[in-house]
Amino acid sequence: MDIIYKYNGRYTALDFNDDITETLNFNYEYIKKDSVFFFLHNDSCLLKKHFTNDHIFTGTGDPLLLTINHFMVYSDRIKKNFGYSENKDKRFFYSLEFFENLKDRKSFEDYFNFEKDFPLIDKYYFPLLSCYVDQLTKQFDYRSRYLNQDKNIDIKLASPINNMNYEQVGLFTNLRLSRAKSILKKILKSKFFEERLKNPDPIVAQALLKFFMFLGQYGKETHQTSRQHDSKGIVEFTAMNTGLALTELSTIIDEKLVNFSKWHSFKAFEIMNGVSYEKIYYRPSLKNINYVMKRLHSKLRSKFKSLPEHEDKYALLNNKFLELFLKKFKIEEKYNDFKSSHDHRKLMYEIPTKEERLNLDNFGSNLWKINNIINIVSKLD
Repeated sequence: MDIIYKYNGRYTALDFNDDITETLNFNYEYIKKDSVFFFLHNDSCLLKKHFTNDHIFTGTGDPLLLTINHFMVYSDRIKKNFGYSENKDKRFFYSLEFFENLKDRKSFEDYFNFEKDFPLIDKYYFPLLSCYVDQLTKQFDYRSRYLNQDKNIDIKLASPINNMNYEQVGLFTNLRLSRAKSILKKILKSKFFEERLKNPDPIVAQALLKFFMFLGQYGKETHQTSRQHDSKGIVEFTAMNTGLALTELSTIIDEKLVNFSKWHSFKAFEIMNGVSYEKIYYRPSLKNINYVMKRLHSKLRSKFKSLPEHEDKYALLNNKFLELFLKKFKIEEKYNDFKSSHDHRKLMYEIPTKEERLNLDNFGSNLWKINNIINIVSKLD
């Protein structure tokens, strides 16, 4: 679906010379409406571009408040069964049992000096407060870093930009910390948290963890959904409404939710539709000529052009029509002009050059640099 709709290809991997001008122009206009959307490799733009008059359901946000992160492993061409119980060691950090055990810990590191600003909050909650400062699970396992005290995990990985200098890392951390503490002060206006955070309590710890998710990623997903609505089409994230949110917030993450991730979502699907989700789940097959041709093209391209196999983002970042787009809209000039007088100009990086974008080791970081910079410039027009 990505290949057919995103780049108008014919079941082939994206190449440097594929004309993606139409997609780039659409995305640039679309992201002007809100900073929640990004320019390159964006499924939200894909949906709005190709399914304008449709009612779209997507499961992206479920079940954020129920299990925080499901970490479930889906079936594929080789693996026929869904891995509901896989990665339960990671989900354990969200469980009531974990927070019960946490009470036995002798000391709690205060990475961000919470005691100075919140002297009445028991140190038991400091690892959890640290988790709220860093919320990018896709970048690094921050909960294992703080809750499990795994110091082998570098907190510099909290940013998708992997080559920031020492000063930039410091400014970035301070910015996130100041916002986290500002929100925490608002949370403490709640009588429940104001009183309960004075003493260790596993139920309160789990409630706080869920509330952080409600304010963070869940809020982001809800906002994104509302911004995708228009007079022609509706976009709904499954299981994201007020009634379900309150139910999920009040549900304890117990042994069952740790050991069998997302089982509830698929069971609800089966009850409502009369058919098991696993039975209708589409798996790639070597009997499908379109799938075979796409994989073969990707393998050959990777071999002869020294490109990442089955990875379109690198070719997207180095596509010649992206380069033409950047020049046409004077992205670099507008960004540098904006940056020159900004209060956080020391935190803002340079736009990656054409040569730098060819660096395979940094292509993920460069992709997000381009995304962030174009997002900024789109709001200046």
